[in-house]
Amino acid sequence: LILFAAVEPVAILLGKISHWTIYALNVFIQKCNSFSFSVIDKIYANPYSTWILYALVTALCCWFLYKNKTWLKLSFLFLGIYAGLMIYARIEINRQQKIIIYNVSRQSAIDFIYKDQYFFVGDSILLQDALPKNFYLKPARVSMLLNESTVPFANLSIKKNLYKFGNKTLLLVNREFSVDSAAPKIKVDILLFTKSPKLSVKEVTSRIQPTIVVFDASNPLWKIAKWRSECESLTLHCHSVPEQGAYVFGF
Repeated sequence: LILFAAVEPVAILLGKISHWTIYALNVFIQKCNSFSFSVIDKIYANPYSTWILYALVTALCCWFLYKNKTWLKLSFLFLGIYAGLMIYARIEINRQQKIIIYNVSRQSAIDFIYKDQYFFVGDSILLQDALPKNFYLKPARVSMLLNESTVPFANLSIKKNLYKFGNKTLLLVNREFSVDSAAPKIKVDILLFTKSPKLSVKEVTSRIQPTIVVFDASNPLWKIAKWRSECESLTLHCHSVPEQGAYVFGF
């Protein structure tokens, strides 16, 4: 186009050809993506498995080009290493039990993870809108080879704001939560402030004894700063998700 800019008719013709060529290419890609079998989803790969796959493909290409058995032996070696990595990953997946509080701007998002399943608790928009779900949640779930569970696990019990997962407990402090001054003091592993509750840390911890206090990204930063100051004065361990990143509690 730059070369023929001085020749206006030719430049216009080339511009139209470029426009319609790009348009046709985009339409073709969209049509291909619409096929159910066109995209393979949830492919697990870590840096080690990726480099081993590169080495495997390179060795196979060299064997095909040079017909040298050494390259074929190397191919089998890399294939064995890759299989070992996948077996190890699967063993680790079947042993995992975690609670993840994600850093999603102005939203509440929690995954209870047991083996290769996750149970989601949080804002419904993250179930409906593909963009934030794919950007914030999907990468972590794919890296842990997780599948969605629509019902709570057998070892996950839910009673209002209290979640008991195995032998660990998580208590949600939201706008609906209230402190019962007559209730006995209870211990929880995670005390999660979400959706900008009006309660102070001191008020809540008068009846709740947490191992850690977590503030998720649905709370404004000025309020989190205030709560963190309270935690420091009360010598409570705390974690600010929007400032320190997602909180992962593995056990």
